[in-house]
Amino acid sequence: MSKLMTAGVFATGYVLGARAGRERYEEIRRAWERITNHPRIKEIVVRVEDRAMNAYNDTTPSDNGAHPANRTKLA
Repeated sequence: MSKLMTAGVFATGYVLGARAGRERYEEIRRAWERITNHPRIKEIVVRVEDRAMNAYNDTTPSDNGAHPANRTKLA
C-alpha cells in the first residue's frame, strides 16, 4: 500500500507541476536567483557563517561544549 500511495503522490505532483507550465517554473527560478544573488543577502549569509564559526571556535574540548557567555562566575 505504501508504494501505491507514493506513486499516487508522485503522479499528482507531476500533473499539477505540468499544469503550472514551464513559464511559471522559469518565473519562480528567476525570482530565486535574484534573491540569492542579491548583494545584501550574500552579505547576511557571510555574517551568519562568520558568527557560527566564531561560536564554534570559541569553545574548546575542555569546555564540554559550553559557550563562554553561558558560564557563571563564582564569587
